[in-house]
Amino acid sequence: MRGGAAVRSEFAAHVKASSPRARGSLYGSSARPAATLPIVDCEADNLKPKAASVDPILERFVAIDVEIASRSPVRICAIGAARFESRRETASYRSLVHVDGRVRFSDIHRLTAGDLTRAPAWPVVWSALRQFMGDIRFLVAFRAAFDRGAILAMCAAHGLRLPPLHFLCAAEMVEARFTRNLDLRAALDVLGLPFPGRHHDPLSDARAAAAIAIACSSPPPTGTAEP
Repeated sequence: MRGGAAVRSEFAAHVKASSPRARGSLYGSSARPAATLPIVDCEADNLKPKAASVDPILERFVAIDVEIASRSPVRICAIGAARFESRRETASYRSLVHVDGRVRFSDIHRLTAGDLTRAPAWPVVWSALRQFMGDIRFLVAFRAAFDRGAILAMCAAHGLRLPPLHFLCAAEMVEARFTRNLDLRAALDVLGLPFPGRHHDPLSDARAAAAIAIACSSPPPTGTAEP
């Protein structure tokens, strides 16, 4: 596994590459993302995108979302995950993550230092998430590079080795379908899907990413035009 500094540097590059209309802009970025393939390796020593069919992936996957308390260094303060089998949610996981010091972006995720003081540390949360995932190695996220980069950086900071994981980016799926860069709420709206909870609650956002990926993997109903 590469050193923590290298992975944290990669995370910073991911944040700078986020879209101004995407969640990355809420955390301070301003640049348009480069075009990439939606399937991305998450092994520490193999981070190149690779092509894959989404149909087998969406039969069994975990949707995931993180919220952060700072960008430099990256500190995850909350995480949510939903497991899907045969495209139906079968289990969910949500946890706050202990953070020392100042908590930024409270206006986005509504979490304060007081909320996180007694939360479990990242190694405990990561261990619980690994158990929740079981043998599933495909993860779906909206702006997957952001969530992937944050997880890589947190694990590097705590000396934790990742299993081979592969991310599917729901944002890139909806952009490929509608040839527009849409944020999470707009993507749900254009697909005619309700928001499954409160925006920036990590479990709600994870469920939203799953709904978008599943909807975009199916052709539009016959006789209807894309918005």
